[in-house]
Amino acid sequence: MSKILTAYERAMVWSEIELLGGTLNKAIHNQHPAMTAKLLVDIQAKLDTLAADDKLRKLIAGKTKEFDQLGFIMQVEEGGGTLTPDEVAAGVQRLIDNGTIVGLQGSWQRLAQSLIDQGLCYR
Repeated sequence: MSKILTAYERAMVWSEIELLGGTLNKAIHNQHPAMTAKLLVDIQAKLDTLAADDKLRKLIAGKTKEFDQLGFIMQVEEGGGTLTPDEVAAGVQRLIDNGTIVGLQGSWQRLAQSLIDQGLCYR
């Protein structure tokens, strides 16, 4: 399951990319193809981390599709169906944002708190 990065974590990833980029320039200049290839893989992994974080943030913000609140609640109550863990976190975040979570059963509030504790949702 993906996790939302904190601002500090995002800054650290960008810092690591900058450091790897400097090392990459030296490897290219000194004609070290094996090191160059490894550095490119490492940089791509860092960029993928940032892309996954951006995708999760957009999903949570509801920018990727219309949110069917009742359908979401029923689907989770019936066992989750085809929902991915990221979709569950995004749906719970929408329930937190619009205040609906407060009126739901305690199990929903515990689920929300668990996702908040894991860094997958926020207040």
